Amino acid sequence: MHRSAWFTFVFVTVSACGTAQLAPSDGGAEASVPAKCETYDVPSGTDLTTPQVSFRNDVVPIFTQTCGFTSCHGSPASTRVFLGANTGTVDAPKIRQGIVGIASKALPTMPFVTASDPNKSFLQHKIDGDACKFKDECVGKDCGASMPENAPLIDVPLRDTIRRWIAQGAADN
Repeated sequence: MHRSAWFTFVFVTVSACGTAQLAPSDGGAEASVPAKCETYDVPSGTDLTTPQVSFRNDVVPIFTQTCGFTSCHGSPASTRVFLGANTGTVDAPKIRQGIVGIASKALPTMPFVTASDPNKSFLQHKIDGDACKFKDECVGKDCGASMPENAPLIDVPLRDTIRRWIAQGAADN
């Protein structure tokens, strides 16, 4: 994703992740908070091999803009994966190290990110809003809220950038 694409999105943040809002990129339809558990299916024909995705240049900016709020992943004391967006000290290798191959607390049988397999990556299900389909397998039968929590899902092109990065091996690039 090119930096110019970021200008098509308007990010409004108050003080909590539940208040993050993204303007719809399709010029019309409003994004919404998932009301019920619906499996997100990648449209047939979606090529996850191209374009090549860079973790540092493409994925980390998505994380810091949509997930780096104080009450989510913006405070080292409040989260397992600190994004550092509020401090200006974004450590991409440390972020990657905290998610690739690391078991989720809610669903210990599925890593946050399984390199080369978005379908077996809990993070992808959380941002697609369909982690709830694993309810019976999650600790306490609760997989937690979608991410960003209590907010509209991020736009599909941004989710697909993360999906491509995972499908392309979740490289530290």
